[in-house]
Amino acid sequence: IAPEDQLLISSNRLVVEGLIVGRNCESVGTKILIEPWYAGLPDTQGNLYSPKVGGDKRYRGRFYSDECGKFQYIQTFPEIYQQRDIR
Repeated sequence: IAPEDQLLISSNRLVVEGLIVGRNCESVGTKILIEPWYAGLPDTQGNLYSPKVGGDKRYRGRFYSDECGKFQYIQTFPEIYQQRDIR
């Protein structure tokens, strides 16, 4: 869930994977909706990709886990926001 041009550089890629479980580490079922937000590298004008910016700079993932609750996607390494602290 990142700009294609940034994913072409293999050293930028980060594979994110996980397993959805309940509070007691039990399986919670299949097809769990995953909705990650991409916060990555700046574009060529120095703007961070953000949902606050319109058009093609909106990078959100929307997919489901597999039948065991596992998921995986590829993004770039996140950048530090200078505009505000992330809490």
